[in-house]
Amino acid sequence: MIGFGHVARNSWLPTLRAAGFHCSVYDIDIEARSAANEAGCKVYDYLPPAANYADFALILTPSPRHAADATSALRAGYHVLLEKPATTTIQEWIGVSSLAESLDRVALAAPLTYAGAAAGATARIINSSRLGELASVQVHLAKPGPFLNDGTVAPNRIWFLGPDAGPARDFAPYPLALLVYLLGPMADVRWSIPSSPKQEPHLLTGRFGDYPFSGVFSYSHAPARPCPVMLTFSGGTVCLDSEAVDVLPTVDGVGDTAIPAPIPRTKYALALQHLLASLQDRRIVEVNHQVNADVILILEKLGNHNYGR
Repeated sequence: MIGFGHVARNSWLPTLRAAGFHCSVYDIDIEARSAANEAGCKVYDYLPPAANYADFALILTPSPRHAADATSALRAGYHVLLEKPATTTIQEWIGVSSLAESLDRVALAAPLTYAGAAAGATARIINSSRLGELASVQVHLAKPGPFLNDGTVAPNRIWFLGPDAGPARDFAPYPLALLVYLLGPMADVRWSIPSSPKQEPHLLTGRFGDYPFSGVFSYSHAPARPCPVMLTFSGGTVCLDSEAVDVLPTVDGVGDTAIPAPIPRTKYALALQHLLASLQDRRIVEVNHQVNADVILILEKLGNHNYGR
């Protein structure tokens, strides 16, 4: 793992260990290395070269460093999986993807919310036309985000996502990756953002083909909606949670019992499975590159890349 912060320690490390992997950590921060050492990881203050073809690196550093850290890891012989958002610009993503291909390495980026059973079941509903024509798509996603109980922003979170990040860059990639996979690129992208990325919402409008889209992304300590993604058809409504990758969607509020429910995976376990599978099936890489390119193009319309430090 390149970078050992909250997500690395609490989400990726348990996922990797459950899958039987031995974990090493490279981090430029001495406190992060100390925490990784206490967690039982082998720790480096430099990036060692990959020992085997199948070695992979998880890019878990602050978002502004993703492209540079992925480039270093690829040149050191690793396959890479970048946490979301993959890169800050489409040019960076194209650069990482092209370098990986030239070195016969895999570069994937989270989120892979489009690869779970929920997305597959939703795609079958869309393609079957059983609910008629799609009319509109909405997302209403609220999460606690970086705010402490006193309303101030956790200092490391500003560094991690950039001072202008807000909820859009923080967690909009989850539903956006799902939707561009199902419906194609978003057109007529328009963001409405407050002057400060605090608790005011970030609003996104656009369209998928002929279907209007509206999204509300906000920081909130209130309980989140159980199904923040809603597709409205002429004959019914499909709702799902893009982060609960294997929880099947509901149709008009009722679970679809015609589709057997899988054993649910976390979004991290799903990403790891696809990374490993992509070493043999490069079609996984092609889909991932296109999905992330479409998501990055939407986030670029936020317009401000002043990521600070």
